[in-house]
Amino acid sequence: GAKYLHALDDGMVPLQFLFSGTVFTRGTRGFAVQQVPWDREDHFDMPVAVWRQLMAQHFPDTGWLRLRHDTLDELANYKARWGMLSFEEAIDNRLTRQEIR
Repeated sequence: GAKYLHALDDGMVPLQFLFSGTVFTRGTRGFAVQQVPWDREDHFDMPVAVWRQLMAQHFPDTGWLRLRHDTLDELANYKARWGMLSFEEAIDNRLTRQEIR
């Protein structure tokens, strides 16, 4: 989903919410329990600007990168082998070393 949202410049993102489970509400003797039927759903068109503001607020100056497990394991081993504290440092180091070759 993050890749899709990142690729959008403007407009709306169609969201569909599927509900089911249990709802706890205030009852006459404390709380009450109600089941939500599995067929309950709702739709919402979220402006892309809302997504961008949310990401900027909670994850400033960052982006998302999805890697296969074996690639992530290899990067973690490289990071540990060289005593690095972050994946970003390991990636920066590898990119710099690639450019030198």
